[in-house]
Amino acid sequence: MAQQGPPRPLRPIVPRSFPDSPAPGPSSEEGKIKRASMACTECKRRRTKCNAADTAGSACSECALHGRECIVDEFADKRRKIAAKRTEETLKYYRGFVDELLEAIRTGDSASIEMMVDVIRSGASHKEIHSVITRILNQNPTDDKKPADAVNNARTDGKMPDMPPDGWP
Repeated sequence: MAQQGPPRPLRPIVPRSFPDSPAPGPSSEEGKIKRASMACTECKRRRTKCNAADTAGSACSECALHGRECIVDEFADKRRKIAAKRTEETLKYYRGFVDELLEAIRTGDSASIEMMVDVIRSGASHKEIHSVITRILNQNPTDDKKPADAVNNARTDGKMPDMPPDGWP
């Protein structure tokens, strides 16, 4: 075996010295990389950097450069407070719908309940079902009987919201 030349001398290790005052630089907030809170659908699909949040209303730089349609879908992101609020309102709507349905069943006569079940089984839309429920509840006013507290909690005025949430037929 051939020996390699003489070993190189090791360089001396010197303890690290710290400056007395910290160097002026960006604060921890300024030093962080700012990212868009939401990317457009094309940038998500292509996995490119998107600045749709900065452009507010116009196309992001990637979409503008390549002539693509820049669409930001707020409904796709389920982590946001907006999504939580939307889900809460949808659940309130469903709760009000079910509570009114139960109240109509409790207070309606057999013919009305049969008609309501037939409408539901026929595949009617939620709007049509709601109109039948409203008709039944208006036929049988219960002035002496208070509806369940859950009905009053569906909304502040105690009624189901007029507009169904997105995605309802």
